[in-house]
Amino acid sequence: MPSDENLTEFLRRRKSEAQDRDDPPVDWEKAKQDWLEGIGGLYRSIREWLSGAEGEGLVKFRQGTVRISEDHLGMYDAPTLSLDLGDKSVDLVPSFRLTLGALGRVNAFCGARKALILRSDDVRWGIGIREPGASRIVPLTEESFQDLLKDLTR
Repeated sequence: MPSDENLTEFLRRRKSEAQDRDDPPVDWEKAKQDWLEGIGGLYRSIREWLSGAEGEGLVKFRQGTVRISEDHLGMYDAPTLSLDLGDKSVDLVPSFRLTLGALGRVNAFCGARKALILRSDDVRWGIGIREPGASRIVPLTEESFQDLLKDLTR
């Protein structure tokens, strides 16, 4: 904002620029459906990655739902996935579609331990890693997910 422009002038200019762009309105229902489909894809990948362990009786899957309320998306039910790993359980619970720096967030819980799984675009997911002084996102792969499970269940 130029220093000689007051807030009212700034807002008028922004409104005019938006009208000139003629941006289509956001289809929030489609955004919600894409988000739910993305969660389904995430869970399918996890089941595939752990299919060998499931076949040996080392992991059992339980599905559930969680009710989420978000601005623009309203109230909706999202699928959850719990992984029973012997004496520990890891619960994957969608948290938000509308989250800063990502296209959605799924929390992974094991007791008091928690990790973030973040959707980076329509097909890619990552694991949010918090480190002293910085954070980063590691691409979600079979290997990184297995590392996540080991970290959560220590």
